[in-house]
Amino acid sequence: MAYQRSDMIGGGGAVATADPSSQPIKDGATNPRPDSVVATQAEQVLLFLRPETGEVIGVPPQDSAELRLHYHRWSELIRDYHNANALLFDCENRLQILSAAKANKETIPPGIEEEAQKWWDVAVKWRDETNEKLREEMKPLASTAGSGKKLVELIPLMSKEGDKPYATTTKNEGPKIDGTKAKQSWGFASGAGLKDHYKYPKDLPEKLVYVRSDRLKEGWPKFKDAETVKWADVYKKDANGKRKLDETKLKQYVREQGKKIQLRSSDFVKLDFQKSDSILGDWGRKWNADHTVKHTASTTVGGVQVADIDLTAQAALMRYMYGGSVSGTFDPFKAGVAFKAEGKAEIALAEAKASADLYLPARDGILMCLYDLRGTEFPLGAIRLQVSAALSGVVGASVAAEVSLSVEMKDKELPKVKGKPGGRRNGRAKKMDVGSAASTDVGGVTAELNAFAGAKADIELKGALQWRNPETQDKDFKDLASVAPSVGGMAGIGASAKFVAQYEDGLFRIQAHASLCVGLGAEGTISLEVNPLQVGSFVLWFNYQLYHANYSNVKIIGETAFDAMRDMSFLAIQAGQEISNYIGRTQRELSTQIVQISAALARAQARQRLAERILATPFALKYSSPETRGMLIYQLSRHGAADAAVTGGGVGDSYLATQRRAILHVLRQAQTKAGIDNIIQHIDRQGAKGDFDRRLASLKDFFKLEMVGNVDVPFIESHYDDQFREHYESLPGKGLGDGKLAQAGGDFGGWYDTLHASLKDEPTRGLPMVPNDSVQYAMQRQWQDDHPLYAARGDDAYYV
Repeated sequence: MAYQRSDMIGGGGAVATADPSSQPIKDGATNPRPDSVVATQAEQVLLFLRPETGEVIGVPPQDSAELRLHYHRWSELIRDYHNANALLFDCENRLQILSAAKANKETIPPGIEEEAQKWWDVAVKWRDETNEKLREEMKPLASTAGSGKKLVELIPLMSKEGDKPYATTTKNEGPKIDGTKAKQSWGFASGAGLKDHYKYPKDLPEKLVYVRSDRLKEGWPKFKDAETVKWADVYKKDANGKRKLDETKLKQYVREQGKKIQLRSSDFVKLDFQKSDSILGDWGRKWNADHTVKHTASTTVGGVQVADIDLTAQAALMRYMYGGSVSGTFDPFKAGVAFKAEGKAEIALAEAKASADLYLPARDGILMCLYDLRGTEFPLGAIRLQVSAALSGVVGASVAAEVSLSVEMKDKELPKVKGKPGGRRNGRAKKMDVGSAASTDVGGVTAELNAFAGAKADIELKGALQWRNPETQDKDFKDLASVAPSVGGMAGIGASAKFVAQYEDGLFRIQAHASLCVGLGAEGTISLEVNPLQVGSFVLWFNYQLYHANYSNVKIIGETAFDAMRDMSFLAIQAGQEISNYIGRTQRELSTQIVQISAALARAQARQRLAERILATPFALKYSSPETRGMLIYQLSRHGAADAAVTGGGVGDSYLATQRRAILHVLRQAQTKAGIDNIIQHIDRQGAKGDFDRRLASLKDFFKLEMVGNVDVPFIESHYDDQFREHYESLPGKGLGDGKLAQAGGDFGGWYDTLHASLKDEPTRGLPMVPNDSVQYAMQRQWQDDHPLYAARGDDAYYV
């Protein structure tokens, strides 16, 4: 008997020719449903082993065609669902490659971008359609823990002399599209052709098959433990405590049950037990020596991984959802299974366990945005959650079956997930307002399937929140914070926003709504914390959030996080150390140290060292907030009689020269007009906000000082912008533009006004922060465009 796909067009069409190795024994009626299995067979008996119970079941010839159509339908459903996810995976990867190429000004052939978007639309629609079909078929199934209809796993045995085992052909190798050639046409005339290319295997195998329990008729002959060998002798724990299959007893057991079936019905007289021995031997041998995936704990004996074989109904459901019926072999290990569009999994079939690596809500993440009271949009940059999860049982099956996730957080525990139904939609959200706590769920969400009902979320998520780092050439995602157990002190923080960073118990922590990190329709929250290796990345992210919001109210950064970062940055800069050295200190300890340092900086020699340190590392200042820079300027502008002694005295340009140059260095790191305004406003011992005009006037007065005691020395003027220009041009990658500023006559007020006018009005998001007198800054100011991967508007914006 052979099975073929129906390629009907409209109301009719020719049935595709089967592979020569599986030609039909005789003709049969075609199935009228397009794109479905068509049975063309002679009536024959079937024989199955049901691993869950140990029953050997015979199917009489008059029922065999119907049953085969039934289990091939289940194979079709999961095959198409996985293939739709694989196509969507490849389409999203292509869009990302094209977006990066466009941002790098690479030539993209005409029509390629349109084709990529068109096939992405096809893939999303196919994924939603296949998921809907799968869920519809699963609706009658009851929970595996109770009574009612269940999905039953069966192993077909060779039933009649002349039957041929399923053979893998080139038609089952899968798509061959090279994802690295994103700028080339994929060459499909229609979405139907593209989907057909991704539908594999073309011929459905019969190694593991799945049927609904009510399709196993009462009148069919079935036996268990009919003779001397019992199923408990076949499937039992070994000396290592692992459940194994005794291959010799397995073959004998099936023969004993099969002979009972032969005695029951003359239809089964010609059963060929040599063929069943071959299948059972293959199954037992390969599953006993199962591979081990990540997160599982199989025993190693003699250098070989030994599986803990799970034959329960829960394990069967798990195997089905991860493609157990679409493999042409009993190979127990499958890698790279695209069970979801957001990632892939490694499957250990015998153990019914999987290790999933996911990028949520998608591999290209989601763009976080803030909005002010006027509705102005501030794109902050994209984030994504990179997680690993050990999947098993009913909950593992639900994760594969459903397009969304439900996340549960308990105090001092890692977040746990299960599958959650997702509403059908034409596409997914690519950006989200993270400053609002309003629900992001969408209409059309369907009820939970009975098969998963009552299952508690028990799959731990491990991994990290990642962000697009503007300072990498390809705008790569980098780890920002790791998934962590929830902390009681963070409870309720997300009530006013979907994403909040705080500083608690000596650590930077983030609490994010699952809809942001996992996807629309997801429920719950996820807690994360910044570990010592991630502090550098977090500092970058923190300051780029301020910059991308143009130094307006960044709602996603909580007060405790803001205060801690302000103080840590100041302490690190004045000491010439890494910010990570201050992680672990409480906010009170940081504040106390700020007071102590401020007292120490009352000494002229300490202020001189601070100025020298800033001049030696001028670009380190760009990773500090306006508040921190205001604190630095406050300390640098303190002066007294001792300053003249420490610096060798002098008047005019030689008085407080080092401190003044250091202040200019601080201001040279300002990126926008709003940024430098914020620096001036926060010139204070603790970075407190004050009156802008008064503080700018005080700074101007500082630069007018000509000697100790603020004495006006006749015929002496201070020309610090000339000094600044000369010093800056001596640095590698010399600054530009100060020659023109010097034309102001050395007046700091004029220098400041000219500098302010030269700054960008808005951030150029996705481009690295650079000194505001550099060539690179001038180019950014001239174009004033956000990088496509950071833009929320415009024809080139990726996340529109």
